[in-house]
Amino acid sequence: MADSPKVTGFELSSDPSERVLRVCVIGARRVRNGTGPFLARQVADAGAELVGVLGTTPATAEAARAALAEDGYPCQAFTSFEHMVTETQPTALVIATPAGTHRPWLESALQHDLHVLCEKPLLTVYNDDAASLPARFAAHGRVLMENCQWPETLDAFGALHPSCAADHITRFRMMLAPEFRGLSRWIETLSHPLSLLQTVASGPAEVENVRFAEAGPAAPDARLSFRYQTLDRAIECEIRMQDTGEWPRPAEFALDDFVARRVVEQPDYQFFFDDGYRPEGEGEARRVSADDPQVRLVEKFIAAVQEAQHSGEAPANEDIARRQRLLATLLAAYSSGART
Repeated sequence: MADSPKVTGFELSSDPSERVLRVCVIGARRVRNGTGPFLARQVADAGAELVGVLGTTPATAEAARAALAEDGYPCQAFTSFEHMVTETQPTALVIATPAGTHRPWLESALQHDLHVLCEKPLLTVYNDDAASLPARFAAHGRVLMENCQWPETLDAFGALHPSCAADHITRFRMMLAPEFRGLSRWIETLSHPLSLLQTVASGPAEVENVRFAEAGPAAPDARLSFRYQTLDRAIECEIRMQDTGEWPRPAEFALDDFVARRVVEQPDYQFFFDDGYRPEGEGEARRVSADDPQVRLVEKFIAAVQEAQHSGEAPANEDIARRQRLLATLLAAYSSGART
């Protein structure tokens, strides 16, 4: 199938710092609740030029292109990465493919000096080569960011609970409601609590006393407990999976006894956080409005790319490598049978 007509209306400056950011997306169709279509729209809304989408077949690539064009986001459709890069000359790449498929695209991005926003988890296997990825991107002056949105909710949490001293908490819990089961649910979700923990307790960390509890790999509910140990802090953690069948899927987290429950109101997809359920007769939950955390993360990515384009430098994101190591430790514990 031939590529769509090339988008026109922009000029490439000889100075990279003056160029409009041009972004391609791999995985721009919404398959298995993927974030690709949203990320494609959000990078364009953040001021970048969406120039290409890559699909595995001509049909899937064209379906992604057509859906974006219908919403006012014209771009080209490709099935060849090399052709897409040559034709569109992108500045950055959004990798929105399923977990376990990211590594080849990350290597391709490095070969072509592209900034990358990658869906979480960045990788599911941790080794010395994986640990070097942030430094390799930094050496090229390129931004590497993972789509971990939950730290972007901490401003709303602070507005909801101004008396919570997040840098002194000793307990953390999170509830999520993924549709996945068994190991897949942990692969898809553990970057969320880990990124929150890294934000409230920064620096190198280990996970200890890891225990999973589930009735079986197909059980809708499951629980994980562990200690998050930094150089000077120990935080007892519990992650609960509760597939309630509700939509939008419920989610909440708590720092010590301070609870923030996500509320998404349709049809405008407005975000709020409240402080949890109240027993009957004890009044209504307090609520604060919040920005869409993925939009905030995309805007942060675009700003980081603009800064790197201007300065020619991008600091290595050490938290990414640390998070992959922690994730691999937790997944290994699950696979080794650390379950009750």
